[in-house]
Amino acid sequence: MWLLRGGLPQGRHLHEHRAGAGRLHARFPEVRHRQAQTHHARARSAHGLHQEDQRAVVNLLFYAAALVAVLTAAGVVLARNPVVSVVSLLSCFGSLAVIYLLAGFQFLAAIQILVYGGAIMVLFLFVVMLLNLGGLSPEAEDRDAPLFHDRRRSAGGLAVAVALGSASLIGILRGARHLAEPTNGFVLPDEGYDALPALAEAMFTRYSLPFEAASVLLLATTVGVMVLAKRQRSAPPAGEERP
Repeated sequence: MWLLRGGLPQGRHLHEHRAGAGRLHARFPEVRHRQAQTHHARARSAHGLHQEDQRAVVNLLFYAAALVAVLTAAGVVLARNPVVSVVSLLSCFGSLAVIYLLAGFQFLAAIQILVYGGAIMVLFLFVVMLLNLGGLSPEAEDRDAPLFHDRRRSAGGLAVAVALGSASLIGILRGARHLAEPTNGFVLPDEGYDALPALAEAMFTRYSLPFEAASVLLLATTVGVMVLAKRQRSAPPAGEERP
């Protein structure tokens, strides 16, 4: 009997064994909590790195699309061949569609491709073919483009462009100071903001003036095309003079 009891903790030893086991069991939740915290910290770190990689890719695509848009917009104005100008404008529209997609406006990107990249560009090509605007002769350039030959007018136009660009940049920088926290160049839209009702409400209430300004710009473009067509039709044939 004594031998059987000799290998088992009794009395004070049994109490110490139970107390040690209790402390060990009490530490199990703490150990599990620490393990869970470590696992969550690693998951958050991996998720944060993944988000940073996504933001870096989005920023890279944004700057690339913005650069292409600026270069193609300059090509629209500087190209001497009207067909090259039309192709540059089409590339500019595509770059703007990419920017809309990166900003989260899928509807505007689709409209940019379907309406501007499709219907409007076909209309421009039709007008170019109808007017038969090929390479301009030096005489036609001297007659129809006096702005680039007049230094005063060129300097005045450049000064106005620089002033407008500087004013826009100052306004953007002042608006950036009021941001609560720094961003990566993108402000994610609210949920459902890309829906048609919200877009229509913003367009015809808050942004009604820019919308009407765009309408006036399209009207001015139409009038300009009519003036060009009338000037070409009223011009006398080569080698003939008006009576």
